Parts: sequence; C-alpha cells; structure tokens
Amino acid sequence: MTQTAPSFFYSFEILGRQGRITLRGVNFLQYELEVTSQALAAYAQPAVIRPRIWQDNVTMMFVPELIDFARSIHEQRPAPITARDGRRVLQVLDAIGQSGQAGVPVVLSPEAASPVLS
Repeated sequence: MTQTAPSFFYSFEILGRQGRITLRGVNFLQYELEVTSQALAAYAQPAVIRPRIWQDNVTMMFVPELIDFARSIHEQRPAPITARDGRRVLQVLDAIGQSGQAGVPVVLSPEAASPVLS
C-alpha cells in the first residue's frame, strides 16, 4: 500500500487459505474484482467482476459526508467522522507498512498510540 506512487494506481488484495480477492482500479471511477477460490466451484478459475457504474464515486461518497459534516456544525452535534477516526486510519496504514517491512503481523490495540510488532 502506498500513498506516494508517481502515477494513479489502485489495488487491494485479500489472501486467504482457500482463495483471494483482488480489487483493481481501472480509473478513478471504475474498478474490477478478481475472485479465485478453492472453496467455491464457481470461482475455481479466476473470475473478473466489473461492477456497473451507477454514479460518479465522488458524488456517491464525498458529497454525503460533507453534507452530514455541515449539518453536524449547524445542529451543534458531533461530526459522524472524527479526528480520532482519521488517526485510527493512519495507525492501520502505519501498521501495514511496518508489517511489510518486518515480515510479521502487527497487532493494533483498541487505543494503541502506535502499532506493536508481534
């Protein structure tokens, strides 16, 4: 995982004992999933799934977040996504990098200030 690539690329892979799922961004609005499974016969050979695009992803994801954030200010209530949530995302990203460098799992405690190598 990187946030410093010199060009656009977006991929995420989940590996399991009996298969894998790979998410690849074709461009900013389109993506595809590749599924392979030893447990499900339908996916014994890699299957590529290209979800249909219904709307612009920016409109679908970010606009509702911004509207709710503005409402929380107007209604004087806590925002639905907090700075604490953002810090947790950064802790997870740091743990992914540390795990990749060390070659061992990194365990995050619920309130950990920093990841711990296991």
